[in-house]
Amino acid sequence: MTAQTPPTPPFRDPRLPFAKRIDDLLARLTPGEKVGFLHQYAPAVERLGVAAFRTGQEALHGVAWMGPATVFPQAVGLGATWNEDLVRRVGDAVSKEVRAMRARDDRVGLNVWSPTVNLLRHPLWGRNEEGYSEDPELTSAIATAYTRGLRGDHRRTGARRPSSSTGSPTTTRRGATSRRPRCARASCTSTTCVPSVRRSRRVRWRA
Repeated sequence: MTAQTPPTPPFRDPRLPFAKRIDDLLARLTPGEKVGFLHQYAPAVERLGVAAFRTGQEALHGVAWMGPATVFPQAVGLGATWNEDLVRRVGDAVSKEVRAMRARDDRVGLNVWSPTVNLLRHPLWGRNEEGYSEDPELTSAIATAYTRGLRGDHRRTGARRPSSSTGSPTTTRRGATSRRPRCARASCTSTTCVPSVRRSRRVRWRA
């Protein structure tokens, strides 16, 4: 007498809609396992056969923090080139190196945290090297070029650009975060200074 093979759980059935598979998996996870998935390095859930995975990787100027790779200038340096074609080629090279790393280790994801398109409006931010410039037109052009390099020309190649703060324009009502633009005048305490907001909305970022 042979043991029966247990049925395939719905979350592993590729024929089902993606949303149904997610709902099924979430229903099987304990609260502790769900909390574990909130971290960048998600642990394995062995009882469900879910392997450990990484949600994303830094790729502002290369992926050398994950292993041997090309180190490009910081984003503010790339912005200073004013060269969209060059930055697109940098994005293309980063995309290929991310793919190569994933081929060696499937825990390396293709969701990269780049580009940062927040405008460099305040020197006290402390991380201005991660953005391209204070100018919305230059930032949108360079960010678009880098994203197109990451994405590639085919839907099945390249890396995926993220959403959230690294993949969206600077906004003016983001709660208590360090990325809110402030007026440069010492007497101004507004986070939505009209001249600054008007200029930052002039150019829409798209890729």
